[in-house]
Amino acid sequence: MWNPSGIEGLPESMRYLHHVVLDFYGKLEEDMEREGRSGCGLFAKKSMIVTAKAYLQEAKWLSEDFVATFDEYKENGVYSSSYLALLTGSFLGMVDEGTLDVFEWLSTFPPLLVTSALIGRLCGDIASCEFEHKRKHVGTSIDCYMKQYGIEQTMEKREEAGEYHSKDFEWEFLKNIVENDPSLSHHLHHHHQNLSKYLPDSQPWQDFHSRHSSGKFFKERRYLLKEFPELVSCGENSKLLEIGCGNGSTVLPILRGSKNITVYACDCSSDALVRTKENIDRAISSVDNFHSFCCDFSTSEFPDWVACDRCRDKFMLNHSGGSESKHCIGGVDFVTLVCEHRSFS
Repeated sequence: MWNPSGIEGLPESMRYLHHVVLDFYGKLEEDMEREGRSGCGLFAKKSMIVTAKAYLQEAKWLSEDFVATFDEYKENGVYSSSYLALLTGSFLGMVDEGTLDVFEWLSTFPPLLVTSALIGRLCGDIASCEFEHKRKHVGTSIDCYMKQYGIEQTMEKREEAGEYHSKDFEWEFLKNIVENDPSLSHHLHHHHQNLSKYLPDSQPWQDFHSRHSSGKFFKERRYLLKEFPELVSCGENSKLLEIGCGNGSTVLPILRGSKNITVYACDCSSDALVRTKENIDRAISSVDNFHSFCCDFSTSEFPDWVACDRCRDKFMLNHSGGSESKHCIGGVDFVTLVCEHRSFS
């Protein structure tokens, strides 16, 4: 139930999260109303409820030390994969394509959605099951498969399940529909053919950073140092590449925390780079281990000075970074990319 008063009985740590989630989806519904897509926001709420119930089922299995059958796991896995919530969220961002009938179609769990969700769920378990066995965790699809069919764990059997479900859907049938409908022909084009039409415009970012130039809008992301302590404990001459540095809210705490690391920060907005340098100079008196450059990695490749061909070849052979040379800086030890969504009008 989507009830704002449902916080009674929740621990304090969850009450704030409960408020944030409800507030976010409430504002989302208001946005949909303004765009003339009344009712679409409701499907976003429903998709989150479906996902939460699937997670709750897994938590119940874990608390009871219960290993479900493979069939039970798959049934719940369609929902716990979060594909419904992800697809619903994606269509919410598509004003023209994300119409009410699309959300109604998604809510019926069409075969394409179910098949994709199962493949994603099973392949995800293949990648993470060994790590999850090192801690208390609900049984993965691998454990459930072994229980139901009484077999030993093998990589072949793991991959079999994902391959099996890839045949649940008539992919050729879908391809024929797309090929025979001119309005869908853009799905068959190679991505790069029309890329220039959709290249991001850096001007909105320039305007955004200019409006929020005081630094009060951006808070330092100090939590990153707790989540990734290696950023502080790294060895001498370590190098970090920050993609999309914004106003420096990521690189500033890193530079504060470690004198051993040199940061190379880029952004598609030249204004952002100016603000970053100003904020760093204001916070740290002497900084010679920070370098910035303007680059949009969504449209450009890594510059050659990051790692020349020789250093790249060395890394491929030895899996170790190179030292700085006259050609390049020898590659980097860390890359940070903190994604944020901004809407520009």
